Order: sequence, then C-alpha cells, then structure tokens
Amino acid sequence: SNNVTLQWRYSYTLGLSPSFRQATIFDLRGGDEIRIANKLLQDDLYVDAAYRDRFRIHIENTKASMTILRARRSDSGRYKFQVETLNNNKLGGLTSIIEISVQCK
Repeated sequence: SNNVTLQWRYSYTLGLSPSFRQATIFDLRGGDEIRIANKLLQDDLYVDAAYRDRFRIHIENTKASMTILRARRSDSGRYKFQVETLNNNKLGGLTSIIEISVQCK
C-alpha cells in the first residue's frame, strides 16, 4: 500500500508579519473532533500516541504536512487543519477541512 501526504502552506497577508501561534491537525472521521497533533509557539510538536505509528506530522511557521504511512481504506474520511497567528494582539488564522478517499485493489 502507498503513503498519503496532505500539505498546507500558509503565508502572511497584506505585507503584515503576524507571528505563528499554534497549529492543530484533527481527525474528523468518527464524527468527533480528535486531536492528532498540535504545535504551540516554539514548543515541541505533540502527536497523540494513537497516531504515532502510522502518521508523520511536521508543523512549521509557514507550512505543515501529515503523511499517513501504508494508507488503508479505514483512513478515508475528513481531516481538519487549523492554524492561528497573532498580529497586534489580534488572533487570526485559517481552517481547512480535507476529505480523502483511499482506494485499495
């Protein structure tokens, strides 16, 4: 089976330089919002123990990725990425929900 990689890139807008505050990746497959990984400011990346064997997560100030190793049909579903920035004491950010479908022969 193959790996599946989701990538997000986020940049500053309008010439402003907001500082990275936090990014989180969630698993939405079961109808609940389960945190897969989180990075807050310059802290170490947290990855939930249930995902460490098959999920590789990288989160930086302007990009993030999640690779599912040996993807299975059961990995199909929705995942959410959320990033927060702080600029002039105002929180900003974006949310992206992606649905993947793993096809197996």
